[in-house]
Amino acid sequence: MDSVKFLLYVLKRIGILIAVDLFGSAVAKVFVPAIASFFPATGAANRFLTEGTGGSLVGWAVMLILLSVVFFNDGKKHTAYEIWNSINIIIALVFMFLLYFIPSVFRDSFHQESKGDVFYSIIYAPVQWLEDKFEMAYTSSAGIGIGIILFVLFVVYVVSYKIYLRKHKSLA
Repeated sequence: MDSVKFLLYVLKRIGILIAVDLFGSAVAKVFVPAIASFFPATGAANRFLTEGTGGSLVGWAVMLILLSVVFFNDGKKHTAYEIWNSINIIIALVFMFLLYFIPSVFRDSFHQESKGDVFYSIIYAPVQWLEDKFEMAYTSSAGIGIGIILFVLFVVYVVSYKIYLRKHKSLA
């Protein structure tokens, strides 16, 4: 993959991360509480879905699943076109990590009238379950939450490569 195509690939994956994060936040903040209304108010399912941890965990799982599908497909395509390179994917994943993690460091710098609270409550809603459940610091929950996702994405990418090679022995 030449440098321009690689840059475009990284930018596209960052865009997909942002879109999937916003969708995961919508799932955590809107869809999961709406689904909880179908369960009895005193039931365990309703409690799990309406408390912050349940919705956030579901939003995080949605992010993980959607991004895994994208990277599984990338692994197949890159293997088929013989442009598979684990270093390129690691670089893309590092940029995705930095884009997600670095804003969490600056959360407490917005003191004037809580201007950044809406941004942070939306962007980091899928990883809030780590902060609530394990009493982590805000930056730790953001880093670990996205770190687990990105590690799984790398594993999915490599597994996709191995599966495609096994099916098409002429590429090996």
